[in-house]
Amino acid sequence: MNTEKSRYFQELTLNLQYDGFTVKPETEAGLLTVELDGQRLCLALENSCPMTDERQQYLESAAKQIEQGIPDLEARVKMANQKGMEFACM
Repeated sequence: MNTEKSRYFQELTLNLQYDGFTVKPETEAGLLTVELDGQRLCLALENSCPMTDERQQYLESAAKQIEQGIPDLEARVKMANQKGMEFACM
């Protein structure tokens, strides 16, 4: 894995974990599996992929599915943020 991709994945992983998500190690295809409560939500790509209209539509659709599939998502994210702040103050 190149250094830029590695750094991006490290930062992405930390941000997702801070928000309460679980991030599995990179797959052979070079993707990160993102989970919440043991359910796979998506596969994260490196940031060098261009944003096309089609890709934007897929991302918006995935976000909508996550929001509909996890009705208390906002509360979970808030709780994860609070736990992160508590941890940071230790």
